[in-house]
Amino acid sequence: MSSTQPAPDAPHDAPLPPHPHLWPASATLDARGSLWLAGREAAALARTYGTPLYVFDEATIRAACRGFRQALAAAWEGRESAVAYAGKAYLSPALCALLHAEDMELDVVSAGELGMALASGFPAERIHLHGNYKPTGELGTALAAGIGRIVVDSLDELAQVEALARACGRPAAIWLRLCPDVPADTHPHIPAGRRRRRRAGQSRRPGSIWLGCTRTPARS
Repeated sequence: MSSTQPAPDAPHDAPLPPHPHLWPASATLDARGSLWLAGREAAALARTYGTPLYVFDEATIRAACRGFRQALAAAWEGRESAVAYAGKAYLSPALCALLHAEDMELDVVSAGELGMALASGFPAERIHLHGNYKPTGELGTALAAGIGRIVVDSLDELAQVEALARACGRPAAIWLRLCPDVPADTHPHIPAGRRRRRRAGQSRRPGSIWLGCTRTPARS
């Protein structure tokens, strides 16, 4: 559930919880130390809906969307840019509507996420299909829907997209997922952009990838 309208009995000018940057923007404490979110007492929500309970604060999500978009636009000095939400984190029709209203793009990794987004009225041209394994049916559905980009993860997938694009007689808009071999100072099992953790599609043969793209009815 989400709410940006405080309830009539919500605390006013209430103190913030400890480490407020970790909480939703609407989080406050009442005089008893009870947590309130967007004008709703967290304990009352738990009693009503049971636990575990996931509460999404609309004001926080909107602020995050705008913050990322504004920061990227400023960094790129007015050049065209876009921010995409990763649907695998969580997706629902209400969230799709909110993301659309905030001029976000959407990254999906399954036919279910793609279908939900389209059924919710999210613009197909602002959707990207990601993932290191995409069944033929999902790729075909994405092409038929005219989504913004298919993120190609391997040479085999590039050939698969080429065949589907030729069969349906329309170009496929693609991005290539590449391995930049950039080190990151973190746990060794976390980085995904190092050559030694290269996935099947992250080829050491950039020339072959480029040739594959140029002979494919695709646009990058």
